[in-house]
Amino acid sequence: MKRGFTLIELLVVIAIIGVLMGIGFAAFKQAQTAGRDAKRKADLAQIRAALEIYKQTCENRYPKSLNFGQEWKSDCDANGVDEIYMAKLPQDPQNSSGYSYCYKNHNFSTQTYLLAAHLEKGRDSAANETIASLCINSTEPRRCFGEEFNCNYGFYVGAGGAQ
Repeated sequence: MKRGFTLIELLVVIAIIGVLMGIGFAAFKQAQTAGRDAKRKADLAQIRAALEIYKQTCENRYPKSLNFGQEWKSDCDANGVDEIYMAKLPQDPQNSSGYSYCYKNHNFSTQTYLLAAHLEKGRDSAANETIASLCINSTEPRRCFGEEFNCNYGFYVGAGGAQ
């Protein structure tokens, strides 16, 4: 008498393992997406805090532009010292495939800026109405320095302060 598994038993085991791997892979992808979105939110909060410090040191104004992925030094010459605000400005975790951060200062002399990102899981429930009107509810694509930019999370600071 031969001992071993039949072909049907082996195929059933292989099918079960395949289904379990598919479920595990889908859960892993969702966890990765959630992790990238959490990093985006944390990065924007960190940049926002640095922008407020910059404003305090630089004659009550925000910087003209930000270069993500590079060192951010003061360009306002406060007290003749080049202050480093961030050793390296964060970049989007994917930094490709249409994902990036956007910073717009509408007028260098004003106190208005938009700092935004695109979350993979869609609009965050904490996104305020200003961000919704600037990023989400637009019929035309928003532009960030000449490139199409679709944002659904961020911070807008207008004349009335942070929102």
